[in-house]
Amino acid sequence: MKLAAKELRLVPASKGVYCSFYVRDPGEMEQQIRSLSDSDVWVEISKMQDVRSLSANAYFHVLVGKLAAVLGVSLDEEKKHLVLRYGSLKRDQNGKYIGAQIPKGQNIDDIYPYCKWIGDTSKFDQYLFMKQTHTLTKDEMAKLIDGTISECKEQGIETLPPDELAVIMSKWGKNDGRMQALPPDR
Repeated sequence: MKLAAKELRLVPASKGVYCSFYVRDPGEMEQQIRSLSDSDVWVEISKMQDVRSLSANAYFHVLVGKLAAVLGVSLDEEKKHLVLRYGSLKRDQNGKYIGAQIPKGQNIDDIYPYCKWIGDTSKFDQYLFMKQTHTLTKDEMAKLIDGTISECKEQGIETLPPDELAVIMSKWGKNDGRMQALPPDR
């Protein structure tokens, strides 16, 4: 089970420390947590990151649609192009880049949709994985949207004025019901 918590506290005890945290609305998980209260459990704690607001994601997809129409490509093709050009590399829990080496002739899209080719050997193609847009942080999504806006301007596509875009970007970090908080990528 995963839940978002705040106000992490450590209290010294004779055989270690007690750890406590505040959960605003445990909902159905409260009963599960209570049922484990006398059990030994595994606990993993990671720093919460703000990810893009749904309005920023919606705006990105509107721009993808406009670009795809002007360029005569599919939505998926254009989104992949933008993610590969302006997106962020996927990392593991130790901060190392995630990638794959697959046999030549295999289609990497069958494994993962957003991969950057980085080289090959005599038998294998090598790729690094990019993060999917729903996992991007505020700064990563801003970079993706900025790059997408620049490509729209090159094609003469109208985009939001800077002040309206600033309103969308300011939604990050606010508990407006359209935000998600996720642990870092695994």
